[in-house]
Amino acid sequence: MALVYAHSPLVLPAFKYKAINEHDAIRLILLQPAADISARLECSIEHVNLSQYNEDLINHYTALSYVWGDATEKRDIVVDGCSLSITGNLDSALRHIRHTKDIIKIWADAICINQEDIQERGQQVQQMGTIYSIAVHTIIYLGEASAEIDDVLTLLSSVSTAGQTLLYLDHETSTIKNMPFETITNTIQAHILNKAWFNRVWVFQELLLSRDPWVQCGSNRVRWTDLCQLSRLASTPLLHQKPIRGSVFGLHNPLLPSLDSRGPRSSDAGYLEDMDIARREFQNYVIGHGEGNSLLALLTLRRGLGVTDARDMIYAHLGIATDNLTGNNHLKVDYQKPFLEVFTDIARYFLWKYNDFSILTCVEDDSVEIRRKRLPTWVPDWTSSKGHNLSDLPDNENQARTQTTGFHFFNLKDGKVRLKCKGTILAQVQIVGGNNLCFDDFSMDPVDAWNRSMMDVNLTESEWVADTDSYYRLIKELETFAGLSESRRNLSHIRGMDYPSCRDTFKTFKRIFRRMWSEEHALTVHPLALFCTLPFNCFLPYTDTEASLGELGSAHAFRNLLSGLRALNGRRLCFCGYDFSKGVGLSMTDTVRPQHLALVPQWTQGGDLICQMYGDSRYVVLRPVESRASLRRSEFIGMCYFNPPGQRRNQVETTDFLLQ
Repeated sequence: MALVYAHSPLVLPAFKYKAINEHDAIRLILLQPAADISARLECSIEHVNLSQYNEDLINHYTALSYVWGDATEKRDIVVDGCSLSITGNLDSALRHIRHTKDIIKIWADAICINQEDIQERGQQVQQMGTIYSIAVHTIIYLGEASAEIDDVLTLLSSVSTAGQTLLYLDHETSTIKNMPFETITNTIQAHILNKAWFNRVWVFQELLLSRDPWVQCGSNRVRWTDLCQLSRLASTPLLHQKPIRGSVFGLHNPLLPSLDSRGPRSSDAGYLEDMDIARREFQNYVIGHGEGNSLLALLTLRRGLGVTDARDMIYAHLGIATDNLTGNNHLKVDYQKPFLEVFTDIARYFLWKYNDFSILTCVEDDSVEIRRKRLPTWVPDWTSSKGHNLSDLPDNENQARTQTTGFHFFNLKDGKVRLKCKGTILAQVQIVGGNNLCFDDFSMDPVDAWNRSMMDVNLTESEWVADTDSYYRLIKELETFAGLSESRRNLSHIRGMDYPSCRDTFKTFKRIFRRMWSEEHALTVHPLALFCTLPFNCFLPYTDTEASLGELGSAHAFRNLLSGLRALNGRRLCFCGYDFSKGVGLSMTDTVRPQHLALVPQWTQGGDLICQMYGDSRYVVLRPVESRASLRRSEFIGMCYFNPPGQRRNQVETTDFLLQ
């Protein structure tokens, strides 16, 4: 239960900040002691140099990591005899942190940075990485404690103080000092992980950079490492059932589920473990061991987390990214730059750095009407959690990353930057399916029914694989599933979808299908979800041999398959056509006979164009806005999978696009 304090208004002059003149200077709070938690908060401000504290073995400060909370809930603190307004959450943190007898040196951004001075704010925020890395301790204040949190933190404090090692406690008892593992795990998941701190973007940098982080709820304070160790011990059975997939600092596998755009989930027993791994690996990277993560990888993982100022989605990750940003004035913390300029500059930086169009895969999955109001349509909005990052899906010949050249930027009067690049028009969208494909929202009953009908026990293995009736039944059901049954076009007439062309792939699909719905894996993904990706070879890189099919026996392969399918949720199948005789003269009003399929964003409509950027093998959907002889003004709709025209693609000429 939250404590209630007396908050009588202070009849004192307003506090006025003195300017910070030296490049490494910061302010520290000298928090005055009080025996009574309800006593008025009082402190003084001291100007110091970070270099001074970096070399001092005795005189140090503690950094505070917290969430500002409701900005309208104001409290007053006495600073050098004057009154300063702070948020209720900071007021609570300082009351619980202050000592009963001694002055404590604290760094807290809301007081130590003049929030009204935009130039100072930018300069100080740029030093936050150094501030947290030099601080001898960091207190992560989660808020006031519930009775459940108090019980667990008190238990943990007593165990740690007694010098007992949690890893050597007897698992067979399933208790720690008579507290069941289940109670500990439920408290951590339902009460601690649900605190707002875990959903804020800045705190990740603060945790990774901290030498010695402590977690505090109310007056109870424990070491971060001890809390993670307790969580690991109490949730061991759950961790065995749901293995942790990599680390945020593993570039080979950047998809860390607990740290992605969905934020912490109460059912994710490995959440604290994942964060602790990220911190330890970053600390190793700082001292020269291991690899760090690029700015693009961090933004992809962390997109959509809570920020009060959208620009902080970028600024909060600059201090922990491995990118060499020295001398890059476009990526310095500058709160005088508007949101539009900051997000456009970061997109331009990624284009220059990687020399390809991979940044387009990060554009959020939202309608172009919504996106164009905020940013150019080719610029990702990292505050949105609606991103479909297709670059994280299994690579194949249609999705390989390649380098490109020849893009230019044009600044227009509306403040938005246009991206000029060369590309090829491959097809025009003719008919878009009426249903969004939903690949994981299936209950077990229809999946089991499908399983039984597909696995006809009356057929031998060879007869079952060669059964063409099941193929055409799949075709018809897929047309209904995708909302194409009323289009007067038959999927089996599309090039590559007729049975002779698709026979070998379909045989492979059926063998994969049989393995997927075995008792060992029991994946609850409808077979139509897998089948509709056949024309694009998205997730079937296996040949029809026992050796390659054996690769599907691993849980890792199935998890990748499942993740890939779910990443395509919300997309639509569409018919599209092309006319090479018209080349770059193809216009929105031209109609050609549909010959191919594409798996496109749900916002795609008839007349949109499926294209490739020059030097890049990925497929994109563009919406023509205006066409001239030498330039096509277009809006970026999203990435897509396309069943390509094949050998005639080389006959198509390139054209210039101006993405707006």
